[in-house]
Amino acid sequence: MFILSFFTLLPILSIAQSQEIGLDVNSIDISREYTKQEVVEAWGEPDIYYHNESDNGISERYYYGNSGMMFSDGYLTTISLSDNKFSIFTSKSGGLKVGDPLHRISELKLGELIQTDQNTYNLKIEGLDDMIKIRTVSNKISFILYIMSS
Repeated sequence: MFILSFFTLLPILSIAQSQEIGLDVNSIDISREYTKQEVVEAWGEPDIYYHNESDNGISERYYYGNSGMMFSDGYLTTISLSDNKFSIFTSKSGGLKVGDPLHRISELKLGELIQTDQNTYNLKIEGLDDMIKIRTVSNKISFILYIMSS
């Protein structure tokens, strides 16, 4: 009986953990796989589009302003934010965007910042295997890179 109850609650616990992290871009939950079509439905047609086919598969890039969405074989794999058109973690008091002061990360209680060089940090969030890299200029966020784990 306990085992059945645990496995019945497991999907609910996973959803709750994802919601607790608040992983989204412009209020769209990105804690799951997105297709190109879903990205276009959420954020519109890109300003610039690149397509490349190789022996490794199809890679594509959509650019909205200076921010990019990268796809591998039709699925969103990477988000790079280089302007303030997009915010990440918007469920947490408006979220985080390019131009925000670095200390906003601790204000939002997003996780642990690990400095990798003078202006670059990895954001470690408990319960999240995906990589989030933050670059700064004069202690202001200049770039946010989010790479989904496979």
